[in-house]
Amino acid sequence: MQKVCIINCASIGDTLLTTPLYRAIKKYYPQCKIVSVLSYAGYEMLEGNPYIDVMKRYKKGDFFGSIVKAMWQADAAFILDGHYRSALMAFLALVRKRVGPGRDFINVHTSGQELNLFEAQRYMNVLKCVGIEDDDLTLMRPLPTAEEKKSVARMIEELRGRAKKIVTISPYSLSALKDWEPEKYNQVIDKLHANNCEAIIIGGKNDMSKSEKDFSNAVNLVGKINLRESSEVIARADLHLCGCTSMLHVASAVGTPSVAIYGPTSPIQWAPRQNCTVITHNLPCSPCYKKDVYVCDNNKCIKGIDVDEVWKVVAGKLELFAK
Repeated sequence: MQKVCIINCASIGDTLLTTPLYRAIKKYYPQCKIVSVLSYAGYEMLEGNPYIDVMKRYKKGDFFGSIVKAMWQADAAFILDGHYRSALMAFLALVRKRVGPGRDFINVHTSGQELNLFEAQRYMNVLKCVGIEDDDLTLMRPLPTAEEKKSVARMIEELRGRAKKIVTISPYSLSALKDWEPEKYNQVIDKLHANNCEAIIIGGKNDMSKSEKDFSNAVNLVGKINLRESSEVIARADLHLCGCTSMLHVASAVGTPSVAIYGPTSPIQWAPRQNCTVITHNLPCSPCYKKDVYVCDNNKCIKGIDVDEVWKVVAGKLELFAK
């Protein structure tokens, strides 16, 4: 193969889960040119990735003529986000082999959307269409600049001067139904402080005002640092605590142990395979996918998880005497 395209304009977590594909393609076809089409946030997260030759950003409403030009007559395109426009780009670029879920009238090959398979594995399976079978699902970490690393290092060093352990927390996802209540996170933070530990809240600009109301007892970096800096903060922490969020996959990529609270989504499909402890009640109604939307009248799968249950796991991971 001379040129392939990987299209995934979904969330940051989805972007990171595709990174094993880039490595596998270059392993089997070292001279192959890889064109990557990403969301704006995904572009920021993968900027500098050594396996990607051409990076393009796209959001709904953008003119995609330059993307079609970059993809022109590629040997294959993997449309991983399932979006109509993503499939259309490959179709218009006259890509010979187009692989993606559904969209039969545009995609030559269709891939499944198995809910009982780790998402990174599902992504990797699409490469079988071009003769690639690889079992290395290690996520590739974001690459902060030297200045970004230096800035984060100074901040963490200052915190280390007064705290024996640092826990990063990403409390917000793209759906509030997946989020554990802020007041419960705050109770865990209070217990961390009682054990001479510090908590850092991580999140995007869209959650900035909400976080200022929800968290006054922790170092709040929500919306104040970029995605690469966020990954560096998580990399330098002792533990990451979150729900089913993109930052969980960042923690996996940088090698930081995590505790993940799951409710309406499937940890089989979305939780990292290694170094991640999942807390879930496995209710009969969960996961509750219906046309990719969560449907619920009480959200008991996430609200039923109490503070003591989470604290016991967090304290154990940090090797603390639980208080």
